Amino acid sequence: MLGGVRYAVGSRALRISMIRAGLFGTMSSAILALMPLVARDLVGGDARVFGTLLAIFGLGSILGSFVSRWVRQSLSNETTVRIASMGVACGAIGIAADLGFIATGVALLAAGAGTVLALSTFNVAVQMSAPPMMLARSLALYQMATFAGIALGSGVFGLVAQACGVSVALILAALFQMLLTLFGRRWPLQHTKGQIMT
Repeated sequence: MLGGVRYAVGSRALRISMIRAGLFGTMSSAILALMPLVARDLVGGDARVFGTLLAIFGLGSILGSFVSRWVRQSLSNETTVRIASMGVACGAIGIAADLGFIATGVALLAAGAGTVLALSTFNVAVQMSAPPMMLARSLALYQMATFAGIALGSGVFGLVAQACGVSVALILAALFQMLLTLFGRRWPLQHTKGQIMT
């Protein structure tokens, strides 16, 4: 594992992929982390509503996985991640708007699809950036960076929600998610348009 860490630190393409995956995980985590409060305080539901909202997010993830192959054949990794990030950000804003169950469900579909599309694209970028002998360790480090971001974001946006409210926390997460798309101008993902990996 130490060899993988040394390689990842020394490889610009891997370093960019892992940092950006971790940051994406941090901002996107707000939606699922705050879902119980969304169901109770915004939608005004109970445990059944909470479960339904999670199911809708999951359905969006499935839809995102179905279109990911076509999207990556048509667009570069960088463009794909930008579109996916905007989908997650718009989903978070739609949830925060508190427009009712149906509108929240539509927003969750977009957020779920964007989350899977972005994470699968980061996965591909890591695979294309690592040599075969470092591939398994590089993927492990990518997953560690992503889940570390999710853990950090869940805690941070939970504190924000406690202090300022659920809608404020979701809007802040969405704004930071949008800002992260600007990172691609300076630190773009490795270009792998038309190459399909799982």
